[in-house]
Amino acid sequence: MAARFATTHRLRACAVVALMALSLAAAVAEPARPGSPSQLPAEIRAPASPQIAAFEPYQQALDHLSAMARQEGLTDQAFADLKRELQRVRDELNAEIAKLEPRLAEVEARLNQLGPPPAAGAPPEDATITSERERLTRFRAGVDSALKQGRLLALQADHLAERISERRRFVFARELFKRTGSVLDAAFWHDAAVAAHDEIGSVRDLLQSWWNHARDVGGVRGAAGALLTLAAFAVGATSVRRWGRARWPRTPVIETRFARARVALARLVRHAVLMPAAVAAFVLVLDACGLLPPSMLELGLGFAVAVTVACSGRAVAIALPTRRRGRSPPPSPGARVSSAPRSSSTSCTRRSTLRWC
Repeated sequence: MAARFATTHRLRACAVVALMALSLAAAVAEPARPGSPSQLPAEIRAPASPQIAAFEPYQQALDHLSAMARQEGLTDQAFADLKRELQRVRDELNAEIAKLEPRLAEVEARLNQLGPPPAAGAPPEDATITSERERLTRFRAGVDSALKQGRLLALQADHLAERISERRRFVFARELFKRTGSVLDAAFWHDAAVAAHDEIGSVRDLLQSWWNHARDVGGVRGAAGALLTLAAFAVGATSVRRWGRARWPRTPVIETRFARARVALARLVRHAVLMPAAVAAFVLVLDACGLLPPSMLELGLGFAVAVTVACSGRAVAIALPTRRRGRSPPPSPGARVSSAPRSSSTSCTRRSTLRWC
C-alpha cells in the first residue's frame, strides 16, 4: 500500500515538472506579438505625458503672473509690464496649440481610413490593423487631452488679461481724481520752489559738463574750426540766395490757379527747409569739432526736430494762397503780363482767411 502511494506521488511530481518545463519553453520560443505594450513606442505607451508636459511651463507662468496681479500698490507701469509678459506667454501658448491641432487632424484621418473595428460575429480582421487602430486611438486620446489642457490655459490667460486691464483702469481713475495741491496752498509754492531749485542746479551741471567737454576735447582748435565752418556756410548760403534771385527774378503776378500753386509750393519749401537745415548744420558742425558731449548732441537733435515741426506748420500757413475780396476777371489770352509791386501784390495777404483760390 505504501509502495503504491509513493509511486503515485512520484508520477504526479514528474508530470508537474514536465508541464512547467513545457510552459517555460513555449514562453521563450513564442515571439512578441505586434502591438503588445512592450513593443510600442514610449510616446504611445504613455501618450498624454509628452504633450501635456509641454504645457506645464505655461501653467507655472500664468500662476506667477496671477499672483503678481493680486498684489496691492502696483503702479500703472507695473501692470503694463505684467500685460506685456502675459502677451508673450499667450503667443507661445497659441503657437503650441497650433502645433497639436494638425497632428490631431492627421491621426483622426488615419483612423477614418482604418474604419471601425469589426462587429460581433463578423470575420476577424488582421492583427496588424487591430494593433494600429489601438495605437492611433491611444495617441489621439493623448493629443486631445493636451489640446484641452492648452485651450483651458488660453482661457485662463484671457481672464487674467481682463483682470489686469480692470486693475489698470482702476489705478488710472484713482490717479486722475487724486486731490492735488491748490495754487492758494503754501505747500504748493514750497514744492514748486524746491523743484525749480533742483532744475536750475541740473541746468548748471549740464552747462558745466558741456564746457568741460568742449575745453578738453575740442579746445581752441575745435572752436576755431567750428567758427570758420559756420562762416563758410553762411557765405555760401548768401551767395546761393543772391544767385537764385538773379537767376530767377520775382515771379510776375499771373491770375491763374497753376501759377499761384507753383508760387505757394516754392514758399512752402523755402520756409520749411531753410531754418531746420541751418539748425541741423549748426549742431552737426559743433559735434564734428568735438564741442558737444553726447547729452548735448541729443538735445540739439531734438531741438532740430522741434524746429522742423514748427517751421513746417508756419510754412503751410504762409504758402496757402488766399482769395481776395475784390476778385478781378481773368486776363484775356492776348493781354500782357505785367509785374506788380510788392506792396500791391495779389498773391497772399496774411490778414485774410487761409484757403485755396
